[in-house]
Amino acid sequence: VFSDIGGSGRMTQAQIDEFYSQGHECIHHTYDGTKTGGYANATDWPSSAVIATDIKAGFNYLISQGWTSGLGKIVNAFSNPFASSILTARQQLVLAAMRAAGAQCSRSSTGLYTTQMSIGYRGVTPFHLRGAIQITKTDTAANIQTIIDQAETNGEWAIITIHRAVDSSPSTLEMTTANFATWLAYLAARRDAGGVDVQPLAIAYDQYFNA
Repeated sequence: VFSDIGGSGRMTQAQIDEFYSQGHECIHHTYDGTKTGGYANATDWPSSAVIATDIKAGFNYLISQGWTSGLGKIVNAFSNPFASSILTARQQLVLAAMRAAGAQCSRSSTGLYTTQMSIGYRGVTPFHLRGAIQITKTDTAANIQTIIDQAETNGEWAIITIHRAVDSSPSTLEMTTANFATWLAYLAARRDAGGVDVQPLAIAYDQYFNA
């Protein structure tokens, strides 16, 4: 959330510069950090114009910092505006705002279906991307390895959402560093064997759908 950068307990611009220089991406996750209901929330975001203004502010901030690798992509923040629980009219309003702001796609954190998007079909350019998993404290390394195996076997794009790694006693959206090390080593081995391709979201999207 861009307005939070440099705040208490948040990464600084210098830290993000280092992160970006190592090949990671910065992607819009709302600009205004005072509104935590997500774009699905009509109280925080009453109109399409207000949402579009926030997205454009985020994109302009990325450009000003030179963090352009993920430009045009959105990671849905705080809530999924395209979840089945959201009224159709609200979904349409959010989609119109994203399109008006120049967004190419929006990604949800959690999986909506058991089967993920196939990377083999390029007949369409998808807008809403389904995440494979959002890691929580109840997930084990074996859970993530199963998702990696499924992606390899079925030719799927498995988007894995990570929040924090901690040494011990993980809270809701955290996993221990030991578990991280286990499944990351497994992922690296499958990549090195040619079984899977591992890319940041925007690079993968452009590679498979805008090639």
